[in-house]
Amino acid sequence: MKRIFSVILCVVLVLSLAACGSNTIASVDNLKVDRGFFEYYFNQLKAQLESELGEETWETAEYEGKSALDYAKERALQSAVEDVIVTERAKSEGIKFNNDDIKSMGTLKNQWISYYGGEDGFKKELEKYGITTKQFDYMLDAAYYKNHLIDKYTEASDEEALNYYNDNIVKVKHILVLTVDPSTNAKLGEDEIVNAKQKIDRILQSAKNGEDFDSLVAEYTEDQDKFYYVGEGFALSDDGTESGKMVSEFETAALALNPGEISDVVTSQYGYHIIKRYDNDDEMFENAKDTLISKVRQDKFTDILNEWKSKMKIVVNEDVYNSYK
Repeated sequence: MKRIFSVILCVVLVLSLAACGSNTIASVDNLKVDRGFFEYYFNQLKAQLESELGEETWETAEYEGKSALDYAKERALQSAVEDVIVTERAKSEGIKFNNDDIKSMGTLKNQWISYYGGEDGFKKELEKYGITTKQFDYMLDAAYYKNHLIDKYTEASDEEALNYYNDNIVKVKHILVLTVDPSTNAKLGEDEIVNAKQKIDRILQSAKNGEDFDSLVAEYTEDQDKFYYVGEGFALSDDGTESGKMVSEFETAALALNPGEISDVVTSQYGYHIIKRYDNDDEMFENAKDTLISKVRQDKFTDILNEWKSKMKIVVNEDVYNSYK
């Protein structure tokens, strides 16, 4: 049910028809934004959205209020631009990687190299996403530079973390009746889907009539009988760490519920859901406190980053940008 998106929320860029050169996707003041950075993020998002929305229909399918294609392009451009901004800002402020950074970055890269069977396999995998190992290193550096800038410019208290938890995290359970084969994710036949819809409608009626929801989950769900802690764009694991986001339909419905409220039938690519929201509990907050403090600080840094951007001239190479489909 989860999709990991390794990019942050999109904000409006200043767009221009001026060209930046075929090897650049944009410029930030006098800095060029390498086309390869954009291509990496775009191809990553494209693969994820194709998996979620279908290879044949993903471009025109709606995702977060716009076509999935536009969503992927805007998010990819945003990430590519921000990699350059945070890198140059960190360098201009004399931020350098410490021994822990260097060790962590080396370990992470070696894990990827090992996963793809060695240096050659790793390079071939990067080529699928349109980047070189040098470009990969730059983006990895950018992630660590960003962490240092967050440490320098932001703080967050336990009280702010608790407020974030209460205002932005919902604790839910759901009943799922699948419309796909769980082993292959292949869509079920039309008759099976009709039967699934009739079944979920009957369960919903039982829930609305006051039958114990936990008992209905235990009897009918075709997912885990567990609580999910859902935020916007992410979820919390049982140990309080951040994990991948829930599918968009599930997330939207869950975040719209009040404590004790039961949703109508929610349709996703996996099937039909009925979701109930529960009161958040103290134990999960304690487990997730460090994660929530990090989220608060990331949000604060996003505001700072947007302020920096507002003072920069960001020009997009429209010919290159519009060529991605």
